[in-house]
Amino acid sequence: MANEYRKEIVLVEVACCWQPTEYKKQRGPFPETPEGQREFLDEVNRLVLNTPNNRGIGIFWWEPAVTGRLRSRGYLQTVSDYVHWELWGLDAPS
Repeated sequence: MANEYRKEIVLVEVACCWQPTEYKKQRGPFPETPEGQREFLDEVNRLVLNTPNNRGIGIFWWEPAVTGRLRSRGYLQTVSDYVHWELWGLDAPS
């Protein structure tokens, strides 16, 4: 893409699960752990920094605290289904 379109590239909503979610029956490309998240982000950052012609200019990490319209429309059962606030001693938003 960098060579063909000659535009800067920003990766948006980059994410990796911090607990087993996507790969419950098989090994994923990165461990679904906080350490695996770090490995994943390091690799994504490496790829962006090595984009041809220095066209990789950034990464926006997906922040999973979903509230508001998505929740009220029934897309989520509860916010804590996706974010385990209690692990950090926080109350889930209402």
